[in-house]
Amino acid sequence: MAQPRTYTQTTTFTDHSTVAPNDPHSGADLDVEFVEVKQTLDDLNTNIALLQRDDGKLSNQAVHKDSFDQDALALVGATGSGFNSRGDWATATAYVAGDLVTNNAATYIATAASHTSGATFAGDLAAQWQLIANSAIETTSASINMHNGTGSQTLFTTTYTYTNVGDIQVFVNGALLATTAYSITNSGGANNITITSPPSSGTNNVIIWGATVVAEAAKQGSKVFRDTAGNHATTASRWSGKVDGSVVDADTSVDSNEYSSKAYAIGGTGVTTTSGKGAAKQWATTTGGQVDTAEYSAKEYATGTTAPLGSAKSWATKDTSAVAGSLFSAKEYASGSSATGGTAKEWATNAGSAEVDSGAGYSSKAYAQDTGNDIGSSKDWAILGTQVSYTDYSSKQYAVGTPALGYAK
Repeated sequence: MAQPRTYTQTTTFTDHSTVAPNDPHSGADLDVEFVEVKQTLDDLNTNIALLQRDDGKLSNQAVHKDSFDQDALALVGATGSGFNSRGDWATATAYVAGDLVTNNAATYIATAASHTSGATFAGDLAAQWQLIANSAIETTSASINMHNGTGSQTLFTTTYTYTNVGDIQVFVNGALLATTAYSITNSGGANNITITSPPSSGTNNVIIWGATVVAEAAKQGSKVFRDTAGNHATTASRWSGKVDGSVVDADTSVDSNEYSSKAYAIGGTGVTTTSGKGAAKQWATTTGGQVDTAEYSAKEYATGTTAPLGSAKSWATKDTSAVAGSLFSAKEYASGSSATGGTAKEWATNAGSAEVDSGAGYSSKAYAQDTGNDIGSSKDWAILGTQVSYTDYSSKQYAVGTPALGYAK
């Protein structure tokens, strides 16, 4: 970030007030002046944000080796001569103890009394340099795996599953390895990489960087759903239309012991003619037999003839024979001729000397006007000229009849 822009006054407002005290200041001039002030303040705030954290402390990495002058470095001390900032490491360059260099965002100090650098930093690292700062390790949000090199180990594990060498960065002793120097070798359910040349012995000198923890977790989750999407689609299809048995989860192979919506709607293996089950269609329309080996459909109970207790239609209209056991339909009890105990019609109109219910009595009509029943009808008791029952006569006979038996007449 460049230095803040210098504020330059564009209008002298005091002069205007002196010359024309009753004339208001120009709004346009004020706007220009305020813009100049704002630009400088914005630049200052931006630069301050680079130096100060929200808690008031210096920003991370705000102070680096180049911030110190030679006197300050000498006060720190390095083999008696102070640190010497040399910038980025370079090939074929003479270095002495206390020299500081930067390589791949990490800071190293020369440990050998003097040496000339070789063709690669990795080649110089083991004997000539000591890692003293690695800015990459300052974050806790990245997905990091740190290992101790042994000098012979080449296989190193990772927390997350990586599929491409470009998904990660690998540092050995602070040096960033080229992507050709390692490979992704996930196998046997393990997540790991293989580094071509075994890293030297050291504590946490092998660092494997991935994306942020949140990003890696999201990526792994998306891979799981990507890899199982087909299985979930198959399972959904089974829940929708499978009619040849219970639904098995295509991803876990777990049998749900339940059936699809189609099977429950129109029937299927395990639902049709199965104890305690039956499809909606069967419960509504099946006739001539049971739905679930024990019960019948709504239609069968409404209009069928196979339900042992009879359908609604049978109880309403069946005639000449019983509906269930010795019980007859409403129609038969009303107007038929087969119902045990007599029908309503028979009890009302049956005429003659025949009793309605085998010795239980005669019809209303017979008791009203017919001759022949053993205790007499209402008509007999009113006008019959002979005895009505045993030694008793009708009302008319007792009133005006003959022979004279002490009648009312």
